[in-house]
Amino acid sequence: MAKIMIAAGAAFVLLSALLWFLLSRAPADTTPPRFLYCPECGLSLGFHDSLKGKPCPHCGPKGPALLPTHSLTSREVPTPVWHKLLAANIVALVVLEGLLYAFLGWRRLQHHVEQQNGKAAWKCRCPFCQRKIRFPSSRAGMGALCPRCKTAFCLPTAAEASVSERADN
Repeated sequence: MAKIMIAAGAAFVLLSALLWFLLSRAPADTTPPRFLYCPECGLSLGFHDSLKGKPCPHCGPKGPALLPTHSLTSREVPTPVWHKLLAANIVALVVLEGLLYAFLGWRRLQHHVEQQNGKAAWKCRCPFCQRKIRFPSSRAGMGALCPRCKTAFCLPTAAEASVSERADN
């Protein structure tokens, strides 16, 4: 279980780093901006080089600087790095959760297949102390040691196990 947790943690870190790297790369936009936008009051003006970086005329001289944008509808305010990191971590957690569900479903299927293939536990009684003993069907006919009385005996085969089960009931 500890190995699975370490592997999941390492996968989470790697996936987060990869997603952060991919999300932090902004596409190069070569078209010149057409508008200037104030992030505080929402004022939009037509782009002019003399106003770029100057304070918003509506907010006053202590107001925020006007930001260049390409359209009136999409406000192109820079996204903080921690927003991108948070988004990358959420995506990484969802992916890891899906992988965990897939792994658990696969283990459940493997367990079911093992039981269907005759690896289910059989029961018998120790011939000396009558303690119930469970054993895999693959050990039928082999020697065993009783955990209670420590006596060695042979585990029953399929025919013998069915007779002993009927006698126990």
